[in-house]
Amino acid sequence: MKKYIVPAFLLIASAFAISSCTKTGSDAVSISKKKVVPAQVISDSIPLTGTYKGHLATGKTYTVAYGGNLIINAGDTLYMDEGSTLYMSPASSIVVKGTFISLGTQAKPNWITVKDMVKTDDPGLPAGSDSAYVSKRLWCGINCDTSCQLLVLKWTHIEYTSAAFVGTPPLTSVSGTSHAIYFQTPTGSMVMEDCWLYGSADEVRVSGGKIWVVR
Repeated sequence: MKKYIVPAFLLIASAFAISSCTKTGSDAVSISKKKVVPAQVISDSIPLTGTYKGHLATGKTYTVAYGGNLIINAGDTLYMDEGSTLYMSPASSIVVKGTFISLGTQAKPNWITVKDMVKTDDPGLPAGSDSAYVSKRLWCGINCDTSCQLLVLKWTHIEYTSAAFVGTPPLTSVSGTSHAIYFQTPTGSMVMEDCWLYGSADEVRVSGGKIWVVR
């Protein structure tokens, strides 16, 4: 077995270095831990209308009130957790001034659709028998304002949009017939992965931003 001799001056230097790195007394620094506050889980007990932030929880079904808008203010974030459903009502829309994130999964996709719509889209059937026929477009889509910095849709079904706005549109930049998704922030980002768009006349309209759409 080899023996190694460490010079005494190295041992002294090492001991000095270790002791000098130990903070005591007035040199000690106390770093507080960051407080993580969970986002509010939104109740599914009543129809939604107005401004919201927080979570649409897994396994829950939510309904937007007739003619109402679900609004996400600038600086706020609304999440749809995996396996959640959002039923839109006629003339209603999602207005994104902040951040909207729908994180469905392959096993538990999210749904933004209309209640009690039955698909009859088998090959060979006349178009008029399909629930996606033009007269069935019922709600006014996801409308992103110029303040929206992030829109993320993953494993999310978006159905029966492109209805005509009733009264004053939710944003000054949209009018007439709506789009399934409207994104217009030059400095913002829109991400769509593994999503479905069904029963809409005008699907996605982009007038600025960083766009990622796959599968």
